[in-house]
Amino acid sequence: MAEAPALVSAVVPAYNAEATLAETLRSVAAQTWPALEIIVVDDGSTDGTAAIAEALARTDPRLRLIRTANRGVSAARNEGISAARGRWVAPVDADDLWHPTKIEKQMEAAARRPSAPGFVYCFSTIIDARSRPSGYMPRYECHGRALCQHMVRNFVGNGSGLLLLREAALGVGGYDERLGQEEAIGSEDWLLQLKVARCWEVACVPEALVGYRVTGKGASTDKGRLYRSWRSIERTVREEGFEVPAEAVRWAGAARTFRYAESRALAGDWAGAALLVARALGLDPRGTGATLLFRIARTVRRRLRPERRPPHPAHFLDCDTRAEPVTEAYRVGWASRRLAALERSRLAWLASLDAAGTLW
Repeated sequence: MAEAPALVSAVVPAYNAEATLAETLRSVAAQTWPALEIIVVDDGSTDGTAAIAEALARTDPRLRLIRTANRGVSAARNEGISAARGRWVAPVDADDLWHPTKIEKQMEAAARRPSAPGFVYCFSTIIDARSRPSGYMPRYECHGRALCQHMVRNFVGNGSGLLLLREAALGVGGYDERLGQEEAIGSEDWLLQLKVARCWEVACVPEALVGYRVTGKGASTDKGRLYRSWRSIERTVREEGFEVPAEAVRWAGAARTFRYAESRALAGDWAGAALLVARALGLDPRGTGATLLFRIARTVRRRLRPERRPPHPAHFLDCDTRAEPVTEAYRVGWASRRLAALERSRLAWLASLDAAGTLW
């Protein structure tokens, strides 16, 4: 007799998400994996979020609603993980979308590993308010030990791309709720993944199976909050003695600092941006310098030659999940090659440390 498929618990934290929740839940309910439960955690919403979930639950017995006081996304996810009945949990934000094969392909990837990985991730496509692809997230395929690489690369990129071993998530204490209390929300996913990667191997499905919604209003667009989140992560890494080289922490910190500097420059705060760039250069002169040269060269080329992008599909679900991202038209010759070569060499070194396990 064939073994029954393992139950997967989809966890959907939702706060005032009435505009997108129904579409998100339809994409979750359409999964081809046969053993699925759907847990919506209404995080103290004041709009029609709960009513939408209740209406869908009446037609789909796999869905159940948990209502809590508003405590933030980390607490809502932890609530859902605690209530989950599956060995595997899959968080998905209430405005993101899943391709129908996401869970099935991630479960297949987990089964191919010698032992259960702590998490399986996939690639993501950025979507707009109408669920149309509007950009591509960086892609990096990693299997096995991954802590050092993940510290620098953050190759998952968003919280909706994971399939988490529930045992691993609970073993590291779930999502860190302090980030919300410190108004540094935005990197709780990354911190959880780093904690899991300390003790467990990871696996990847190299396909864009998540539509990651970016509309200019979410936490992912607030670079100040993301920067504060990084500082919280950095503190945790140092206090808990993460087994990563000091260079990896500096490189990651420099990248986050530089992104914050860019946002300050766009807001017209040139003095603040200059101070942040100086800080990033102090942390990582080579990486920050290469990035700065690339940004300048790309901006100049864009001014000289307007960019022509090929059209995106009309909807995320119309995308070819295996297709390579549309590469930017402005590959700025030597600046692009220099930055890419530096990143490749660093990741290769970090991968060798992960594979050798010399830091564990």
